[in-house]
Amino acid sequence: MGVSNDTVASHERFAAKYDLQCYLLADPDGALMSRLGVRDPISGTGARTTFVIDKSGVVRHVFEKVSVKGHADAVLSAVAAL
Repeated sequence: MGVSNDTVASHERFAAKYDLQCYLLADPDGALMSRLGVRDPISGTGARTTFVIDKSGVVRHVFEKVSVKGHADAVLSAVAAL
């Protein structure tokens, strides 16, 4: 699941453009990003962060300052290690 402060319509366009098969959550006021500790208090945007959460709802790994290259492989490795 992806979360950002973009609108639902913006998420729909983004998902269609890249043929995404995951959920995108609109958080326009940044409430969820704030609770996750990834919202910049000045810009209001979220830092690119990935949380790997196990079946019990426990956060098992956090990737901060995510760059796209190689990230999917790193996340898949973290998930496989659960």
